[in-house]
Amino acid sequence: MCEPYTPRRMETIKKPLGLLLGCLLLAGCAATRAPQNPPIPYLDESSGYRPSLFSQSYGDHQVILAFSGGGTRASALSYGVMKELRDTSIPDGPAGYPAAESDAPASAQSTSLLSEVDLISSVSGGSFTAAYYGLYGERIFEDYEKDFLKSGVQSTLIRRLFNPMYWGRLLFGGYDRTELAIEYYDQLLFKGATYADLSKGDLPFVAITATDLYSGLGIVFSQDYFDFFCSDLDEFSVARAVTASSAVPVAFPTVVLNNFNGNCGVPKSFLRATGNVATSEYQVTPQDRPLVFGLVNRREAYAALVRRPYIHLVDGGVADNLGLRALLEHMALTDEQTFIRQIANAPEKNLVILVNAEVSTDSEIGLSAAKPGAIQAASTLTNMGLEETSRKTKELFREKAREFERITAELGYPKQVYFVEISFASIPSKEAKLFFNKLPTSLELKHDEVDRLIAAGRKLLRNNPEFQRFLRDAGGTGPR
Repeated sequence: MCEPYTPRRMETIKKPLGLLLGCLLLAGCAATRAPQNPPIPYLDESSGYRPSLFSQSYGDHQVILAFSGGGTRASALSYGVMKELRDTSIPDGPAGYPAAESDAPASAQSTSLLSEVDLISSVSGGSFTAAYYGLYGERIFEDYEKDFLKSGVQSTLIRRLFNPMYWGRLLFGGYDRTELAIEYYDQLLFKGATYADLSKGDLPFVAITATDLYSGLGIVFSQDYFDFFCSDLDEFSVARAVTASSAVPVAFPTVVLNNFNGNCGVPKSFLRATGNVATSEYQVTPQDRPLVFGLVNRREAYAALVRRPYIHLVDGGVADNLGLRALLEHMALTDEQTFIRQIANAPEKNLVILVNAEVSTDSEIGLSAAKPGAIQAASTLTNMGLEETSRKTKELFREKAREFERITAELGYPKQVYFVEISFASIPSKEAKLFFNKLPTSLELKHDEVDRLIAAGRKLLRNNPEFQRFLRDAGGTGPR
């Protein structure tokens, strides 16, 4: 017989109920789910998901995209840029002539500029757009708005979190908010896809980045990086990678990887770039090669298998909220001999488009004597830190681009780099700029806000002076 609902009985009910809610919110009671990355017995740099193994069909053009963080704001803005690239034509073939043997002028055959994209680097919110395109190509223009941008992702995750059918898994199955998000993104977008699926087809390499919580360094979901801890990326879930890239600390528990290092050797590409660090044949210092120095430190950290058998990943925006750092590290890992060998076949015109969905720290603080609340103050301080880090990253990238142009000219193979930044800062209308800068960093926006972001991405790219210069030099045309 059930005990009657006396005040004392109510207290015995309230205690486990409070414990349950605490576990749901803090995930403090959940068991630990085993990491999902398997080991590899030895390194094979001729296989796996690596940018060096992707077929690059460019003639005179190479296009690289970098998608920043910023939740759905970043996803929608980058999607708008991709729509504009799809509708922009460029001559099909090297030196302004069609790829097929013909005396016809370049205008007779053209291709979408989107089809010229070779690599997409992304963090956080931008990783949803990058991964979806990397898997499905132009199907993104049929399904993505409905399936993700306007699907109410955040509301659905919250409803699932408080659905009683999930409570048992949350408490006892090693299931937490992050695992719930991985499962949902897999159902909604990625349909069980792994990195072996990303390797199929003729689509760009997608460099999704998360942050190693221990070191603060970025981890790219590429076999080149997984070589550092002797793990096989091919069997890794795309949904898990995207979740790691967008796992905002505190809001989402970490995505955990096994570190199997010490069992498969050292990547030869790493040794070629840095020299044999163990025997000090190549002396690396933070002053002359900071990117390589960071990679050396990372290699040494993962090699300490006994001290660190697990790697905890959080939002990629913590290390680099622009998605540019992965490109810089890729350049740093190209040794001098390989670089010179590749120059002769490299494209003459290199277009890099940064889609920067960061919002300005300009706010109503200072316009009133009213003291800002804790959330407003914390948000402003966070944005200030991101702005400063991003400013330095962009400066470094521009410096590397100028160095690339100088070296290639000296070697007799002059190349050009066109660096295009798409951001709210270049919006001329104060009213429109204020509207976009007030959009929250969340996984759910109103439909009209999504529409305005998509339109802004298209217009900002179309009107960008550096992009227009690239089109003039490459013989391209505006939207078809």
